[in-house]
Amino acid sequence: MNADYKGFLAAHSIAMLEPIFEAVVTTNSHVQSQWNRTQIHTLFLLHNRDALTLTEIAQHHRISKQHVSNCIPAMEKAGLVVRSQRGDNKQKIYISITEKGIGEVQKVLYLTSKQISEFLTDMTDEDKEQIASCCNRLRDLLLHVLAMNGLR
Repeated sequence: MNADYKGFLAAHSIAMLEPIFEAVVTTNSHVQSQWNRTQIHTLFLLHNRDALTLTEIAQHHRISKQHVSNCIPAMEKAGLVVRSQRGDNKQKIYISITEKGIGEVQKVLYLTSKQISEFLTDMTDEDKEQIASCCNRLRDLLLHVLAMNGLR
């Protein structure tokens, strides 16, 4: 298997797994949170990055820049994100997460973990071990392929 194909496979696999994770997060959290799905996903996205423009956020979510732009003011007002400018380009606005926003991400992760734990209580120990083993092998494979392609 050549490196280009492995890179494609890794990227495709991650792209397939991301909606599953986001669905679990969203299913559990937005019901118990005042934030909509786009806002929660944006917080998670910003949690792992320094700062992004509205265009970059929209491209990641595969939604319109206008939709992202409509979601940001409430998050900004609540103190979850801040806008800033960098360098000489005063027209380019960056969005970054605040400590309060990180706290919201941690809350969502806790609620998601709690939901998963409740789901797992109905499973046998053997089922849990098999799922954990598969997830660990998949993660290791994907990280290895990404590393081989200089993507991680």
